[in-house]
Amino acid sequence: MEYGAFLACGFEGPWVPPDFARFLREKKPGGVILFSRNYESPAQLKSLCVELKSFSDFPPLIMVDQEGGPVTRFREGFPELPAMRAFGEKRDFAGLSAACRRTAEALAKAGVDVNLAPVVDVVTDPKNEYLKPRTFGDEPFLVSQMAASAIEAMQAGGVLTCAKHFVALGDSAKDPHQLLPQSGASKEKLEVVFFPPFRAAVEAGVDCVMSTHIRVPALDEKEPVVFSKTALSLLRVVLGFEGLILSDDLEMGAVADTCGVPEAALLALLAGNDMALVCHSLARQEAALEKIAKEAERNTDFSRQLKVSQKRLDTLRAKRRV
Repeated sequence: MEYGAFLACGFEGPWVPPDFARFLREKKPGGVILFSRNYESPAQLKSLCVELKSFSDFPPLIMVDQEGGPVTRFREGFPELPAMRAFGEKRDFAGLSAACRRTAEALAKAGVDVNLAPVVDVVTDPKNEYLKPRTFGDEPFLVSQMAASAIEAMQAGGVLTCAKHFVALGDSAKDPHQLLPQSGASKEKLEVVFFPPFRAAVEAGVDCVMSTHIRVPALDEKEPVVFSKTALSLLRVVLGFEGLILSDDLEMGAVADTCGVPEAALLALLAGNDMALVCHSLARQEAALEKIAKEAERNTDFSRQLKVSQKRLDTLRAKRRV
């Protein structure tokens, strides 16, 4: 088994550095995530995607957060995609579908496989300013409807989709890039407010769901969602999601400053994520892979679990013919 398949990794610069090229050849990560630091133009992006897929007979799924508005990694020469909140405030379903499809077509043409969007969070904490413009609104029904439209449009444009952030990230003002948020949501509030957009995304055929760094004691008194078997089993059993679950970036301060990135990658997979995101440091990516491999070789239950994750990854790759 190629244990690199369960990592999605990032790197610096518009071209593949030699050390990351070696990592791609030898370890075969299942995903590569791109940021603004990797982009210069549509033509450069297309060449980069070809290069990234040339190092292995198991080429990675190429991912990006092209959400629109403040989280837009590719700007110059790419279709403009406004913040999702702008569509939600106007109830502009036609405009949303058209914009998402144009963006997806441009991504697919360049060789990108997965758009890590849409954001389907419902913001309930009025002090949460960093997430608000990235969301469709503050009403679960509206968010659910618009999430389904965005997913269908992006898939029609040729890319895989990812609903995020599971779950209740809008219920705290803390940003997990720096600190671990906590939601005081009750089980009832989770069911009425925070679960419906994910249920709608699942019904719309979303390909992936991203788990996030937030503690929700109503789901798990000890672990944040990204490390919680209980929370992720709800996504599978209660919400009926059968696709790929991937963690949010494990180099965020919410987890990197506590248990460390390599341990976080292992904990995320043990909890039921199919793929762990380590978006920046090659040293941390290599250390995470080593820890995952060691655990899989000594823990037969974990090894069997990874085989199931591999099947989910293969299903995604088949959709994009990677």
